[in-house]
Amino acid sequence: MSLESFLIQIKPDATEQSVKTIIYKIQEIGGKANMVTGQGKTIIAYFDNRHIDAIRKLPFVKLVGGVTIKQREIKRIRAKKKQF
Repeated sequence: MSLESFLIQIKPDATEQSVKTIIYKIQEIGGKANMVTGQGKTIIAYFDNRHIDAIRKLPFVKLVGGVTIKQREIKRIRAKKKQF
C-alpha cells in the first residue's frame, strides 16, 4: 500500500458537516487529510489510489484528481556571532 496525494473538490452546496464526513471517510480508509482550503471546498489528502472510487461516490464530492506536491528543501540560515 502506497499513499498518493489527491485533490478533492467539494460541491458548492456542501455543508461543513458534509466536509467532515468526507474527511472521516478518508481517515477510515487509512488516509490523511493534509490540507483543507477555499473555505472548506477543497481538500488535499493522501490515501491509497485503490480507494479513489469510494471517495468519488460520496454525495458531495465534485472532483477527485491526483496531484504532485514537490518537496522543498529547507534552507538553514545561520547568523554569525559578532565579536565586540
